[in-house]
Amino acid sequence: MFKFKFSLLLFSFVHIAFSQVIVNANVAEIKSLYYHGLGFNWHALDTFMPGTSGGSSWGAIPPANDSMAWDQLYKFAEWLGVDFMRVDISQRIYEPEKQVYTFNGREMGLLYKILDWAEKNNVHIFLSQMWSNVAWNALNPKDIIHSAPLDLQLFAEGLSALLKHLSNYTCIKYVTITNEPGSSFSWWQDQNDKPLPITPGLKAVRNAFDSNGIPVALAGPDATDLPSFSIPDYDDYIGAYDLHSYFAQFDYATGGYSLASAEKTIASWANWAHSHKKPFFITEFGSMVFGWGGTDPGPSTFNASLKDAELVIRAINSGADALSRWNFINRGNLDGQWQLVNTWDRLHNTLLSSFSPQPNGYFALGILFRFTAKDSKVFTVNITGGQMNNIQRVHATGLLSPKNEISLLVVNDAFENWNTVNFTLESLERDIILYM
Repeated sequence: MFKFKFSLLLFSFVHIAFSQVIVNANVAEIKSLYYHGLGFNWHALDTFMPGTSGGSSWGAIPPANDSMAWDQLYKFAEWLGVDFMRVDISQRIYEPEKQVYTFNGREMGLLYKILDWAEKNNVHIFLSQMWSNVAWNALNPKDIIHSAPLDLQLFAEGLSALLKHLSNYTCIKYVTITNEPGSSFSWWQDQNDKPLPITPGLKAVRNAFDSNGIPVALAGPDATDLPSFSIPDYDDYIGAYDLHSYFAQFDYATGGYSLASAEKTIASWANWAHSHKKPFFITEFGSMVFGWGGTDPGPSTFNASLKDAELVIRAINSGADALSRWNFINRGNLDGQWQLVNTWDRLHNTLLSSFSPQPNGYFALGILFRFTAKDSKVFTVNITGGQMNNIQRVHATGLLSPKNEISLLVVNDAFENWNTVNFTLESLERDIILYM
């Protein structure tokens, strides 16, 4: 028998009395044991990239020797209480020329600052090589940013050299070899900018890792935007599955795809992964359905933050073992205002001297991040009521931490506050501490 701490987190729109909702949680009915936690993307890239060729995975990051700026970032990250983080790099920062390794380079210094913090705070790192961006091994020399490697063996050897160099960072649990393959805009393209399959690349890297005694697991396919499940031909080479989600929308709204549809897709991938004893992650998520691009604030609006919270809750219910929000820092003037922390002066294109949390996104996700813990067990939560026009508007999930602390996450996406919400907890002692 245990005493439990119980945290109730409720996300909602406004307060108008409507009806009754019953939330029943059974701590003994465990749904998943693979849970890694929640977090964000944090890039170690600050070299200018033309147009949107690098998305917004660069810039707005202070120099590695600016200790005051990094102290600010660390405090913001620590308050969020992240457990899982996708860290974004490119081959250019460590192997700009064939077998010429720049492990003391400027942007490698940024990577060390991020990894040092993660190691200290026991954060699991999903290391993502977003693109190669090196002319010496580009299959398409006219577009080296989006090009797949010309020589996969050399590509694999380079990534192996990096992981051997980073071997003291035990926080690095997973590596992915490219960002969002399989699309017209991808960064694993042939000579004609057409997408190539990543299986040969995963095989080459896995073999190179094994040959060099590197135990870190590969992950894939890292595709967007929640593609339908199909049996993969790369299962032998990876230790985790991951996807991205950006155009999910409330079930009652139009545009994008419904969160109900997202649930089904996530469940199909997660079920496959779990049946093969592997976790499934959403390594990029955010909201484009409320606007994006340029300086559009859409990704950081209240509606976007509420939808993001609902995606997290419903994804966990569907079997997602970690989710990583795009992204911690961001210029905010490339493809929308994605940043959780404001570090960049969008008007003057320069680093701010003082950083601040982005309204909505930082605090909304902070509530989720701070009250969940990695290695938690996901338990069953059933809801009665909470419907409008036959659409479920209240959703919930529950987590039991390794310290036997319970977090019950509830989201209400309706413009109604249910008049009565009853919570029932089964399979635990009566003596609990409730935090709301």
